[in-house]
Parts: sequence; C-alpha cells; structure tokens
Amino acid sequence: MARWLNKTEGSTITQTKSVGRKVAMVGAAALLALAAIAPAGVSAVVTYATVDGHSGFSAEKNNIEYWQTMWSTTCTKLDELGVDIYTVTQGYAHVVVKAGNDGAYANTIFNDVAAGETVFADTNNNNTSDPGGPAGDKQSGHIIFCGPVASPSPTVAPTAAPTAAPSFTGGAGGVTDQPTLPPTDRSGGLANVSDSLGLVLMLMAAALAGLMVLTPARRRR
Repeated sequence: MARWLNKTEGSTITQTKSVGRKVAMVGAAALLALAAIAPAGVSAVVTYATVDGHSGFSAEKNNIEYWQTMWSTTCTKLDELGVDIYTVTQGYAHVVVKAGNDGAYANTIFNDVAAGETVFADTNNNNTSDPGGPAGDKQSGHIIFCGPVASPSPTVAPTAAPTAAPSFTGGAGGVTDQPTLPPTDRSGGLANVSDSLGLVLMLMAAALAGLMVLTPARRRR
C-alpha cells in the first residue's frame, strides 16, 4: 500500500510540474505576441507645419547668407539629413527644407513654425507629407532655420508689500497715542427709557379711565 501511494504521489507531482510548464509557455507566447503587435497598433500623433511656399533650386539658396539677406535675420543650417520628416525643438520665424533633388519645388518654405511641429520636403507641391514612390515627396538634403523664437518667460505676479502695524509711542512723561473710543451717552439713553416708560404709563392710565367711564354702575336693590 505504501509503495502504491508513493507512486501515485510521484505521478501527481510530475503531472503538476508538466501543467505548470505548459501554462508558463503559453503565457510567454502571449506576451511575445503582444510585444509584436503593440508597436504596429500604436502610432504617434504628428503635427505638421503649414507649407507657405516653394522656391526652385539654385546654388546660392543652399547657403544661409541668401536667406539671411531675404529675411534680415540670423539663420543656421543642418546638413545631410536624408529623412522624410523633421520635428523642430523650438520655434522659428522661417524654416526652409531643401530636398535631396533639384527642381522647381526643391525648397519648401514654412513660416512661424512652433516647437514640436514637423516639416518636410514638399517636392510634389501638394502641401502634404507623402513620401515614397515616384510621385511622393523626396527626402530632405538640408534644413535652414531662420529667426529663432525665444520661449516666453513665465510671468511672476507682483507681491504686495506687508502693511506695517500701527505703533503707539510715548514715554513716562510724554503723551501716549491711545485709540479714541466713541463717546457713550448714558444720560441720553436713560432719558429715552424714562420718556418711553412715562408714555406707556399714560396710555395705561387712559385705558383704565375709559373702562371706568364705560362700565355701567350696578343698581342697588
């Protein structure tokens, strides 16, 4: 009997371990499947800057001096990007995206670009970022940033100065500034009470007199 119990217990333990391994394998497979699906299902929201114009290719337009003279401001240049889109990290008055190829729409111009907005080379002149294919936008060759816009500094509310408490001055032989209290006219108050009490007594006396007059006298038998 003891041997049979041992065999049964061993079989039960073996089956339990086998089931646990299968559950762990299924859980791991599910996690891998979620990891593979999650990046495809979640897409970042892109805010595109508005295309304000285009300029054809010329060698001088590849230099920041050309755009600095046009807009009377300072410019910087980011060379050899080779990307479809680019998100600016601060605001600019003007951004020029030069495509990797030449043509009538080689330079895409964006005005008043805010931090976090995305620019692109709009080489097919449809004001939309649609890279890829023969008719799609080409990748950017370089980007010129002009007129950086400084971030506004936070406004600090003015702090009111604390109001000084009134001080009372005076010495042993001097005059001490004491707060003036309103006068209390006790005599006037007593007079008003006396007048009111007298009026009440007069009214009661008049009422009693009236009752005495109106009440008929009893006949004597």
